Amino acid sequence: DETLDQFYQSLDPNHFFRINRGQIIAKQAIVKMEPYFNHRLKVTVQNSRDQDFIVSRAKTGEFKQWLNQ
Repeated sequence: DETLDQFYQSLDPNHFFRINRGQIIAKQAIVKMEPYFNHRLKVTVQNSRDQDFIVSRAKTGEFKQWLNQ
C-alpha cells in the first residue's frame, strides 16, 4: 500500500531509475534506447509486451548519466 515514490526509495539507485511519474526501469532490462519526440527518449526493455517506456524530458539528462555509471 505504498506510493510509487516510497517504493522507489527502497530500491538500489545503481540498478533502478524512475524514468517518469509512473514507471521505474531496471538497468539490466534495457535493450536499446532511441530519441523520441520533444527531447525525450524511448527505451526498449526485455519482455516489455509492446509497452512504451518513455523517459520524461526533465529526466533525460539524469537518465543518460545514470546509464554511464
